Amino acid sequence: MDIETLTNHVAGMGKIYFDNACKIVLKDVFGLNAINVDGKSDGGTDFSSFLSSGERLNVGYQITTQKTDIQNKAYRDAKKAIEKLGVQRYYFFATYNLTEIETRIIENDISSALGIQAVCLSPRNIAGLILESGLLNRLLDESNYPLPRDYTPSYDYKEMALHSYTLLSDDAMKMKNNIYDDTILFVLSGKERYNEDSLVVKVKEFLGLNDAKLDAIKRRIGALFGKSKLVRSTDGCVELHPSSQKELQLRKDVYSVELASISSSQVDLMVNDFDCAWTEDDSKKVALWIANISVYDQLNALKEAKASIVSNPLFQIAQNGEDKLRDFLVKEKKIKYKDVSKVVEKLLDNASNHPLINKIARASIYLALEGSNPISSAKALGANRWSDFKILVEPTIAIPYICSSLYKGSVNRYFDLSIKSLGQALELGVGLYIPYFYISECAGHLLRARKYNGLEFSEDELAYSSNAFVANYFALKSKGAKVPNSFMDYLSSFSANIITERSDIKSWVRAIMIDIQSILGRSKVQFIDVPFYNPGDCKDFEMEYTYHLSELGIDKKHNLISHDIYALQFVNDRIINNHEHWIVLTYDTAMISVSKSKLFQGWIANPIKFLDFAEVTKPLGEARLISLVHSFATFSEKTLAVGARIIDRVIAYAAPEMQNWEFKRDIDIFKTEVIESINLEKIERFEEIDIKTDEFLKKHGIKVVKEESELMDD
Repeated sequence: MDIETLTNHVAGMGKIYFDNACKIVLKDVFGLNAINVDGKSDGGTDFSSFLSSGERLNVGYQITTQKTDIQNKAYRDAKKAIEKLGVQRYYFFATYNLTEIETRIIENDISSALGIQAVCLSPRNIAGLILESGLLNRLLDESNYPLPRDYTPSYDYKEMALHSYTLLSDDAMKMKNNIYDDTILFVLSGKERYNEDSLVVKVKEFLGLNDAKLDAIKRRIGALFGKSKLVRSTDGCVELHPSSQKELQLRKDVYSVELASISSSQVDLMVNDFDCAWTEDDSKKVALWIANISVYDQLNALKEAKASIVSNPLFQIAQNGEDKLRDFLVKEKKIKYKDVSKVVEKLLDNASNHPLINKIARASIYLALEGSNPISSAKALGANRWSDFKILVEPTIAIPYICSSLYKGSVNRYFDLSIKSLGQALELGVGLYIPYFYISECAGHLLRARKYNGLEFSEDELAYSSNAFVANYFALKSKGAKVPNSFMDYLSSFSANIITERSDIKSWVRAIMIDIQSILGRSKVQFIDVPFYNPGDCKDFEMEYTYHLSELGIDKKHNLISHDIYALQFVNDRIINNHEHWIVLTYDTAMISVSKSKLFQGWIANPIKFLDFAEVTKPLGEARLISLVHSFATFSEKTLAVGARIIDRVIAYAAPEMQNWEFKRDIDIFKTEVIESINLEKIERFEEIDIKTDEFLKKHGIKVVKEESELMDD
């Protein structure tokens, strides 16, 4: 179990479960023998601690599952424990997910005001201690906490809406696409030359992405060719179009101007107000932290909506915000501790609305979403965690996985991603299931592979056979992997029943099915019973599926069509009738197409899409993070500050009109015209944008009247 999953569990625990979790931490991590004494006369502590001799230790422990007024409760209980029990050390455990800053404030308040050592632990701290100490099974056993597949979730729909919006919305997708586009242009702006494949790899490495994102990057390269941002040289390399080169130079110039403006004001502030040396490099460092503080302050409003949002990737931004800035000011710039809050406040006031900070905030949000944790992506799909899901494995995924259970090695990208997707699912605690008719299809593929035995074909060509068993053997053989010398020996390693020919094909397939199911079972893909469907039981899905086959121009055998229809009906019934969460994993384009209709209530995905959601991305180091966001800021589309300025002004005067699609269309056209005509290097650029926007509004019959607060800003 990963730390995000356990943090999510701990944050949602009731008092009994949380009591047990805290006792395990106290005893097995801190070596304190704690006895629960919670009650009316507990003296401000829920636990008493004793030595093996029976002597009481002067240590107090308090736990709370309340979600408000945490800081005051911790202080009051600590004071009460000192007065009644004379404790000299105090531990405070909370199910509310406090930030590191909040925990340090609580500890500091108790220690400085009451003169005792204080330790404050929130769910993430408790989860980390349990996992690092190897105590997860102990927690599950001794606390009797429900294991993932026995857990019946209670949903917070506000939370699910948040996760869905931040990961699945058009806004989030557009932002990711813009980042990919900017990075492609950034990579090509250097001196090295790339063909398309090497460019894709370079962009992937620069952004720290996994292989599941390669297709997305390729699509963005294609889109940039379509927008005439890229051209292909005579030797096949990808190059910037001359207009793109000119635009990138403008972006660099704008970045230099923006960085210089923020640096000069910060130098003036730090030298004159705080007698502290300050450089442009210092400004580049703190820009990320200032941007993250601004984002985090806005996100805090969501906490007030009482949505349980401890695992959303956006809240990781807090870890790169105020605490990092404070640490930098104290340790590197030698600011006195008593002045730190004032310096932070001044820096924020000086820079929070600066265009450069806006661009860096955009990059930081992208990195948070791209590195989303598995809990967040599961919530975006409507479940509390991935272990609430079940996956139905279709043969295009099952056969590569069967092959991988006996033979290791890379075959091709789609084959490898099938294997990786099921491995990732198991790592996240997702149950894998396969019905009898799909096992039959796998056995049938193995039997058909027998026809290739002894035939004279190019082995290099057979590595690309549509039969996955055939492709696996010859691909691995061509790469020098360890496989049997003869093709028949290879096939018989999956089932000895393949060797002796039988006249009754159906009984032959059933004999092979036994061996295939055994391999799948050992590889943690479980057989699942599917009801017997009479003709007409699945008529809605039959009509829908055959329609999509026809639209896609796919010709498929009748029995295979029936299998897919049964799978769709079965999964849909389990979702609706049993309130279960199901995913069908497949490369079948017709099934994926059906899933987009209103008839089907689950999610059908190929391994690329699944991994895009379920794969955990490692967080970037601090130096890499700062470097990356400034690269994004340098190459951020010049539309960002201009577009935001226009939208802000339009909303101020014409918010109701934003529901009118014609008006929204006209705004998009207007934004494009302004962006192409405005000179971003001009000092009065924002004044010019405002004048043009006001003219646009007047043309649409909207009266522009300055509010009193706006007049004061002038």
